[in-house]
Parts: sequence; C-alpha cells; structure tokens
Amino acid sequence: MSDAPYNDETPSRPKPRKKRRFPLVSLTLLLALLTLIACLSNNYIPSESMEPTLKVGDRVLTARAWVAYLGGRIPARGDIIVFRMPLPPNSPEEEKSPPSSDEGDSGDKGFAAQIRAKLIDRQKKGDLLIKRVIGLPGETIVVKENTVYINGRRLIEEYKTIPSANEFAEFATEEKPLKVPEGDVFVLGDNRATSDDGRYWGTLHREEIVGKFIRVLYNDGGVGKRVAEGQKSGN
Repeated sequence: MSDAPYNDETPSRPKPRKKRRFPLVSLTLLLALLTLIACLSNNYIPSESMEPTLKVGDRVLTARAWVAYLGGRIPARGDIIVFRMPLPPNSPEEEKSPPSSDEGDSGDKGFAAQIRAKLIDRQKKGDLLIKRVIGLPGETIVVKENTVYINGRRLIEEYKTIPSANEFAEFATEEKPLKVPEGDVFVLGDNRATSDDGRYWGTLHREEIVGKFIRVLYNDGGVGKRVAEGQKSGN
C-alpha cells in the first residue's frame, strides 16, 4: 500500500480545442475589421460630374489617403481621388457673403461669382468631391476646347469624357495658363460640362486628399440623392 495522501478531487479536463480557439478567432476577425476600417472607406456619388466613369447613385470603395499615398506621395496622373472641397483663391474664409449676380454683375463675371459663392458654401459644409488627377507639380496646364495641354503638349485621355465649352473657367485657360505648385495637383471631372473642378478654384493641395478610388461597389439607382434632396426641402 502507498503512503501517498489520498486526493478525491477529479482531475480537471482540458478545455475542448474549439473553445480555446474561439477567442483567438474572434480577436483575429476584430483586428481584421479594424484594419479594413482604418485603410478603406466608401463614398457616394451624388452628381453627374464624373460621368460616364462614375454615375449618380454609385457607392464606391476608396483607399484612405495615408494608405494609397504613403508618406505623402503625390497621386499619379489619371488617379481618381476623393478630397475636401478647397477654398477658392482670393476668397478668405471669413468672407460670409460672396457677391451674387444681382449686385450689378453680368455675363461671365456674374456666372463666376455664382460659382464662387457655391464653392465657398460647399467648403464651409466640409463637402467631399471626387475628380480625376490631370496635372502634377511643376506642370503648366491649359484646357482649350475640351482638350488638355500639359507643358504645351496635348494630353491623350484614354477614358471617356463629356465635353464642355469651358467658357466660364477662371484657371488653366489660354489667357491664364495654370502652373501647378509643388505639393499640389490639378483635377478635372470627366463630365467637363457639369463639374466644379480646378478650372474654377485652381490647384488642390495633397493635404486635402482623403482617399483614392478603387472600384464601384453597387448603384442604388439614385435613391440616396433623392433622399438627400427630400431632407433639404424639408428643412
């Protein structure tokens, strides 16, 4: 007979392998989800300014700028980017009421004033825009009869665009060529006829860029736009 003390406690059974794995799997999935949220975003297309590439009602997937342009890199020509609406040049932030067309302006000046007022309003609201990168730092841009010239040479655009007369543009015209400063880009909408882009407010600083377009996820048929318009009319 053994002199060892008697222990009537039943030895604890090892936890099933599945139960041990569950917290690890959950943690892995949570980390993966947080990584996706940190790196990716989605944006809604409410207007026709990027047609025919992007249509009203498109929900698009975008990579956040810190991932797409690591280290503050400048986007490549042709990239479609999401950015904060910049403040038009010569329009200080404290300017509350830009001149409107009924204050004696007419023709081109009146139209330009209306566009400027609209752009300032959108900037104050923190609106996000999505456009295509056309001009890079150090380049001189001219848009003439729907053709883009970079440093005097015609830009071959392989994507489809909708033409515009370009008659009310303030920047990148034959009379006023635009040189892109270091750290900036020049952007246009593919639908040149309806796009509020660099022709009206100049260049875009890279710090205003929030993401890079990856792909279209789906189209809601314009439901989101109609809901937003209904909310505005109800206010």
